[in-house]
Amino acid sequence: MLNTIKGQIALSFCFVFLLLISQKISADTPFIDTFYDHNAVKLLIDPQTGKIFAANESAQNFYGYPALTSMFIQQINQLSPEQVASERLLAEQEGRSFFVFRHKLFDGSVKTVEVHSSPIVYQGKTLLFSIIKDISKQRDMQDELWHYQQHLESLVEEKTKKVKGSLNIIIILMGTALFISLITIVLMKRLIALKKSSNNQLSESKRLYDLAVEGTGVGIWSWNIKTDETYWSEQFFRLLGFKDNEIKPSLEEFQNRLHPDDMERATARLNAHLSHYEKYDLEFRLLCANNQYRWFRVMGRAQRDEDKNPIEMAGSIQDIHDKKLRSIELVDTTNRLKEEVSLRTQAEKLSETQRDRLQVILEQASDGIHILNMDGDVVYCSRSFYSKLGYTSGEALKLNVRDWEGVIPEEELRSAIANLVKEPTIFETVHVKKNGDTYPAEVTTEVVSINNQTFLYASARDITKR
Repeated sequence: MLNTIKGQIALSFCFVFLLLISQKISADTPFIDTFYDHNAVKLLIDPQTGKIFAANESAQNFYGYPALTSMFIQQINQLSPEQVASERLLAEQEGRSFFVFRHKLFDGSVKTVEVHSSPIVYQGKTLLFSIIKDISKQRDMQDELWHYQQHLESLVEEKTKKVKGSLNIIIILMGTALFISLITIVLMKRLIALKKSSNNQLSESKRLYDLAVEGTGVGIWSWNIKTDETYWSEQFFRLLGFKDNEIKPSLEEFQNRLHPDDMERATARLNAHLSHYEKYDLEFRLLCANNQYRWFRVMGRAQRDEDKNPIEMAGSIQDIHDKKLRSIELVDTTNRLKEEVSLRTQAEKLSETQRDRLQVILEQASDGIHILNMDGDVVYCSRSFYSKLGYTSGEALKLNVRDWEGVIPEEELRSAIANLVKEPTIFETVHVKKNGDTYPAEVTTEVVSINNQTFLYASARDITKR
């Protein structure tokens, strides 16, 4: 029992270390398809218990256990909890993003493996996505070279002692030097081959990682504060409209692409994060390859030394241009409607001119604008809203949100409206037409207060062709 608890603690330490050197990736369907179909050995592991959550076919074949997904990683890993903690510390000191462990197979053999892990979120759970590479042959070759070199050095030392004081010592030493040179060339060739193999493994691991990240549409970046060296992933370049490494990544290049109106705010937020540990998560515009500005959301975190000084920073970048424009459009439309809209009963008291002005505003919107009270009843709506659902204007004013909402359960609609009033947001759902047909919709919400009463303003857009 004590060893199991220690193993779980060591596994948790490894998980925390991985969180510091990588970012979390959302596990979507394309990623899971890649997980099961790829030839690389892959596992999904619960970081809290060590339970093997999922294993692809390559993992089943490699380990050979008949019920691999009912086991714990501690049953396979042959290192003690203390050795696991030591390997974690060594990986951190060497700047590695992977661990080297000894895994036991079903047939009783033990393999030296290289484990590349990243935290992901899948089905609401945080798991470790691990790619396992068998490096037993490379390790055996390295050990063989080391022992051969030790033996060679012993032979040279013994030979030198025998010929010391002899008149032929110079000739013998020259011959020995030549012999050592030849052996050194052989060793160098083998070491170069080993390095090339390691580089190929690293490239393959990087390719698999980039493949996993690419499915999320998120770009990855890092910045070495001491050397000013900057890295942008291929997806980062693609978000800006460039090919991979078409422009040189640097802090200066990044700042030159910032919109002038966002420069001061972005610089202040970066300095606040580096100096005062404030969260680095903001939205701003960047100049793309087509000389047009687009909105992006950038998040990051600084790694610090023992004196708490920032030494490196890494994070992600995501294109939010369409959602940002919709949010800006929503604010503008809401401000206009706040001056005109009232309760349905109060709307009847408006003058004919006022009602005409309100109708013009609503009819100009291409999206389906509708205003709901806290019970979900339609107070007012635009032509594009009720015509998209297949209703008439009179029928639409008798609708409740349960009549067209196709995802949120009816018993949860009232609480969902209350939550949207507290925290307005943009979300995707399914709308049901009068004839029963459905279509996917993106809904943007905002809160309006009219005559001291609270209403939910919503704008729905058909995203079937997205």
